[in-house]
Amino acid sequence: MSSFSPTSASLSDGIQILWYDEHLLAVDKPAGLLVIPDGYDPGKSCLVRLLEPHFGRVWTVHRLDRETSGVMVFGRSAEVHRQLNTAFERRQVVKTYHALLVGIPPWEVKTI
Repeated sequence: MSSFSPTSASLSDGIQILWYDEHLLAVDKPAGLLVIPDGYDPGKSCLVRLLEPHFGRVWTVHRLDRETSGVMVFGRSAEVHRQLNTAFERRQVVKTYHALLVGIPPWEVKTI
């Protein structure tokens, strides 16, 4: 397992590490990368497999679609994973999404 200081760093494969300590790992997931292994093609590259050689086992708390980029948070133990899942379930985690559009949409506000 590689060692990093708990500040911003980048792995050799270009994955940006935003924060990590013994409990949490926050990563800037690039678009085009799966979060977890593909059930139909287990050989496809995914974020979890890219992180584990550096950080050991990580527990996925939430996911982003393959084509979506953004911050991903992982637990670094089963207990932290349970606590993070509870926070997400209780809506204690605030998530903000931004979209990039091509052209001008016919609407001013859209709730998705």
